[in-house]
Amino acid sequence: MVRSRWVFALLAITVLLSVIGAKVPFTAAQNQASTSDRPLGLAQGLKDLNTVAQIAVPELDLAKERADAAKRPSNLPTRFAKDYQTTLDIKQVASIEIVGNRTVARLRIDAPKALSINVGFTSYNLPKSGQLFLYSPDYRSILGPYSAADNEEHGQLWTPIVAGDQMIIEYSADSGEFALADLTLSAINRGFSGFGIPRDLLVDKSGSCNVDVVCPEGDDWRAEINSVAAYTRNGLDMCSGALINTTANDQKPYFLTANHCGITAENAATVVTYWNYESTLCRTIGSAENGTPLPKPNTTMTGAILLANYAASDFALIELDDEVPTEYAPFWSGWNAQSGDFPSVVAIHHPGVEEKRISFEDQATQTTDYLGTTVPGGGTHIRVVDWDLGTTEGGSSGSPLYDPNHRIVGQLHGGYAACGNELSDWYGRVSVSWNGGGTSTSRLKDWLDPTNSGALVLDGTGGTPAFTLNVNPSSVAVCAPVSAQTTVNLGWISGFSEPVTLSASNLPAGATASFTPNPVISPTLSSQLTIGNLSTAMAGDYSVAIRGDSTTISRTTNLDLSISGGLPSAAPSLTAPANNATNVSETPAFSWSSAAGATNYLLEIASDANFSNLVYTATTELTSLTSAPLSTNTKHYWRVRAANACGVSAFSSTFSFTTEAAPGDCPIGTETVVAFNETFDSDPSWVHGGTGDTWAYGAFGYNGGNGIKATDPASVSDQWITTPAISLTEGLTPTLQFWNSQTIEDRSAGGCYDGALVEVSTDGGSAWNQIPNSALLTDPYNGAITASTNPLNGSQAWCGDPQDWLKSVVDLNAYNGQSVMFRFRLASDDSVGRPDGWKIDNISVKACVAEVVPEGPSLVFLPAITKN
Repeated sequence: MVRSRWVFALLAITVLLSVIGAKVPFTAAQNQASTSDRPLGLAQGLKDLNTVAQIAVPELDLAKERADAAKRPSNLPTRFAKDYQTTLDIKQVASIEIVGNRTVARLRIDAPKALSINVGFTSYNLPKSGQLFLYSPDYRSILGPYSAADNEEHGQLWTPIVAGDQMIIEYSADSGEFALADLTLSAINRGFSGFGIPRDLLVDKSGSCNVDVVCPEGDDWRAEINSVAAYTRNGLDMCSGALINTTANDQKPYFLTANHCGITAENAATVVTYWNYESTLCRTIGSAENGTPLPKPNTTMTGAILLANYAASDFALIELDDEVPTEYAPFWSGWNAQSGDFPSVVAIHHPGVEEKRISFEDQATQTTDYLGTTVPGGGTHIRVVDWDLGTTEGGSSGSPLYDPNHRIVGQLHGGYAACGNELSDWYGRVSVSWNGGGTSTSRLKDWLDPTNSGALVLDGTGGTPAFTLNVNPSSVAVCAPVSAQTTVNLGWISGFSEPVTLSASNLPAGATASFTPNPVISPTLSSQLTIGNLSTAMAGDYSVAIRGDSTTISRTTNLDLSISGGLPSAAPSLTAPANNATNVSETPAFSWSSAAGATNYLLEIASDANFSNLVYTATTELTSLTSAPLSTNTKHYWRVRAANACGVSAFSSTFSFTTEAAPGDCPIGTETVVAFNETFDSDPSWVHGGTGDTWAYGAFGYNGGNGIKATDPASVSDQWITTPAISLTEGLTPTLQFWNSQTIEDRSAGGCYDGALVEVSTDGGSAWNQIPNSALLTDPYNGAITASTNPLNGSQAWCGDPQDWLKSVVDLNAYNGQSVMFRFRLASDDSVGRPDGWKIDNISVKACVAEVVPEGPSLVFLPAITKN
């Protein structure tokens, strides 16, 4: 099994990146970009997030989704999110920028009314230099970096939630490896309830009779508490489960849960587990605040494989993709596979997949069928007659039931228990699951007793209490002698209770560090760090080591500290593009000299020498940067200034350059003649027809305007729409230009099952010929159609699946001086379609002619007049 890394969800990160703000450190060498533990949008000053490509999914009806979830049958897991299925190659649909030697793709997901977003990549394979981040637009919630270490045999990656209704997906890699990634987004899941929901959006909450595991009632169960985790499946459903020990005591990441939670061999890769999600305060039982969800945990794992399951006793055993990190203080619970009843039992679970709770039954259990009261009935389940303290709820399914010896005897199947009643719950029996259906894929024995010891009872192992340590912000820039400040955050892993003493080392010479408070004692969760006495500190970058020591454990983390002793020494000198350069790429590579004392640089590009119309700005720590695409065939002006925490330098001198002409552009010195232009502001009522004709006019054009569209059906079709006749004047250099987006079934191997193309007629529509690939100046055909039932089988065609809006430019020189018509044609085979199909907007025919310079006024010389 290929190993995959676990990741943290970094919470509450606030970064200010401006010419006088905090410097965001970057671990790369100063002449190139490299991998980082932060999104490049923070470290490198990419374009504003509002400008990146966006995918908008349908708005959630929260009330309807919650009502539908409440009606789900009791034999299904609790649902917290609504799915949106898609097929998006991130490299194709995202906005692309180049930073140093890295190419960056960013895509913004907008999910109106969603309380959280999680996503699934059904194709995930990153190159060695690749990194993937997912984060909220305010950077308060960041998942990643995911990397090539997360490439799995099952080829998928499913993520934890990001709170809120927007998410940024950012993929980057060294430019030479960027295209090697296989990164297909297939699911966008929108939360309507469940964990991690901000307090002001709260609707549902767990019952107030529940007992936080941190309460004194949990003291005897600290180890087992660390076994239990919440998890999601398919990004939609949620349950609970627990790590379970084996006779080999090898701490394999085996995780016991319920069969009805729906984990299969096909979807096990979608499992995301949430560890140590529990309150740090013992909330008063029965109080209003006891049911209020807390922020989601920052300790997660993703991916699993199914080992065994058995419906009769409702068990499922999975193996997590990775080893459970030791800093999670994991514990592998023991088990009891003997038959019989128990004088008392304890349950540890996540009701509603909110904070971990503990429940107690002080009366003897019964052996019954599921939901039965006849003893012993079929004998497959343990009946908990009623809970004496606490309860269970939706989301608790799959959680372990422990006997008085702290061994798992069952996992929750279902029941009627809730706050305010004394009804029963039923747990599938480990004693029945032990031999299950008689095969390794339907019983526990093969997995939990790999040594063939014959043992029917086993104690647990592991579970050392621990704490986590991080600083926020993790990067601070100051202008000496101003003191530097940050917050040191600690997290108590269940069962940890020791004071933690904080210290700092690797400080600038003469500097001091103070922590308030120190030591940190639960339930305090943070301490303010102040680094002072910087008046004599040398300017430069420092990596300050922050250490936390308890009686038994030490943890360290780093603070990147940048100290400036004054303004940058001078303005940078510009080097490339050279002043007055022409035919410059639409994505120019800019470079300039370094300025002593600078920690970052601001690049400005404008369309005028006064810089009143800025077209691009970026902040970077480097002395080079490749911009996002600029307008082609256009004169631009650029300048740079240096900055640090003390302020900014003057701007450099101003250079100008002219970008190259793109296909279809008229070079400077010529002017454009428009022979035809259709923007679809109104319905042009063009002729359309063919088999399965769906061509229509409506609000599905470029940038949300009107346009025309044909659906790609799941049946044989050959549908077309034609322009009116257009006269091409002899001697010009005409082009056909149009914007189009495609969601047309491809064969994912350089060709199409369904396909679209453009044809031309020079005889009023009697005969049609396909525009060949050689005439496509941009956006060439994807390949040949290879579907025998498609009427265009064998033809070169477009089948972007999907391809976002692109401008297609067609060379029409072959038809100079003629009257032409164009036909847009989409054909499909007898299976599988795409409802978005082919959308077209802004169709024009243009040509370039020499610019006519008007003659100036004639000069008239008048005779001199003598003044007396």
